[in-house]
Amino acid sequence: MSKGELKLGGETRNVVVLFSDIKGFTSISEKMKPEEVVAFLNVYLTRMSEIIRYKYDGTIDKFIGDAIMAIFGAPVSYEVDIERALSCALDMRIALKELNKEYGFNLDSGIGIHYGPAIVGNIGAPFRMDYTCIGDTVNTASRIEHLTRELNAEIIVSEEVVTRTDKFSFEYLGEFAVKGKSEKLKLYKLVGKKHAENKEDRGS
Repeated sequence: MSKGELKLGGETRNVVVLFSDIKGFTSISEKMKPEEVVAFLNVYLTRMSEIIRYKYDGTIDKFIGDAIMAIFGAPVSYEVDIERALSCALDMRIALKELNKEYGFNLDSGIGIHYGPAIVGNIGAPFRMDYTCIGDTVNTASRIEHLTRELNAEIIVSEEVVTRTDKFSFEYLGEFAVKGKSEKLKLYKLVGKKHAENKEDRGS
């Protein structure tokens, strides 16, 4: 923008990709009026987006219905991209519980997080472009999120995430085959922040 021009093109960067989706929202929305669905989705997406963008400086890549794709590490990269993404996921879960109380719903969400290289930049056509990221890292994060429907875990992360932080507690879930990957992924459930657990231990 400082050069006064926007062009198609991208670069390879290491990013954290987060996918979030409301489980079973399609079946729930069928029982609601269209205007009710839109009104709730706008509130939900706003609450989640505020956490991603304003609290943890993430980049909202796109909305896909009630699903959200966010990236941490582009266009601005911080040294704590992984910690920000994990903290963001935990706060998004808390915000959903608060929304459930407000609306009398019992909605549950699944979040998948993966770290790795992706092509980041302006992708599309000269007259219609999106700033986004594409590649295997993005696809893998999406596949991980889908596994939250099958496993007893609200937030699932890859081994690439776990090995790059010591500030959070994780529970090993096992190795899983996902579409598009020749090797199985070692996946973990995000339990919480370590310092929060230590405070609870002292309190008890």
